[in-house]
Amino acid sequence: MRNLFWGLVLITLGVLFLLDNMEIADFSYLIRTYWPVIFILWGIHVLLRKKQQSHIEITTEPSESVGHLIHRSNIFGDESFSVNSQNFKGGSISNVFGDIDLDLSKAIIADGEHVLRLNSVFGDTIVQAPKDCGIAVTASAVFGDLKVFNEKAGGLFKEIKFTSPDYHTPLANGAKKIKIQVSQIFGDLRIL
Repeated sequence: MRNLFWGLVLITLGVLFLLDNMEIADFSYLIRTYWPVIFILWGIHVLLRKKQQSHIEITTEPSESVGHLIHRSNIFGDESFSVNSQNFKGGSISNVFGDIDLDLSKAIIADGEHVLRLNSVFGDTIVQAPKDCGIAVTASAVFGDLKVFNEKAGGLFKEIKFTSPDYHTPLANGAKKIKIQVSQIFGDLRIL
């Protein structure tokens, strides 16, 4: 529900700014006059929202036959995950104004190839990679440092592509692979 609210707010603001640029409406006058209201509403939102759980442990019970997926989105706050799933199949995490800390070191990747997407705006991302599987990483940053295992890049509009040697094992041989796709805007990435 929160994502729907913020999505509608961003769409509304975009339309109003577009109308202002096209000189159909004078939205800039409203912003110049009433911009403190944005901070007041934001402060009320922060005070009234429930305290979010700062650490989430994701597990799959042995009796479950379906693997576990992560699907999380967050605005204004850090997200910390410890994945202990015995049948992990990737997913996506998006965070705006906060850090992502993802520990996959105890996860067992499900058979086959799976994708994990991590998107961050104004925050750092730290990933402890899973063991005993093939890993492919595609990471890009508008402004920030990227460190994927031993490869490094930093500055503006940088990208790193990394593929472990065992990622090329054919799927017919029961290979376990995870493709990690990271997009950073104003933040650092560390994959260990």
